[in-house]
Amino acid sequence: MQEAAFAGARCIGLTLNACSANGVYSQSSAVAFIQSEAQNWGITIPSADIQIATATSCNGVAGFSQVQVTYTFQSFIPALINFLSTGEVITGSACFPG
Repeated sequence: MQEAAFAGARCIGLTLNACSANGVYSQSSAVAFIQSEAQNWGITIPSADIQIATATSCNGVAGFSQVQVTYTFQSFIPALINFLSTGEVITGSACFPG
């Protein structure tokens, strides 16, 4: 989750092609990029579980892009791992200068 969040924040902060349309930030492109990065790790993240801020403060410093990704893990073997049978929420959050 952390890797997908960081890659997304970096992509947005640098306005890379994967997160822009004609050189201008595009939220839909950024969400698709973050989903693609997570999919590389075998994780499917719904759009609603990705929060993006393009002009925010991180650790008291302004001018950052921030991505927060939330994922509810469901065990494939809940009978063996009871504490994961109801789903464990995993988050990743990252900032990158914009």
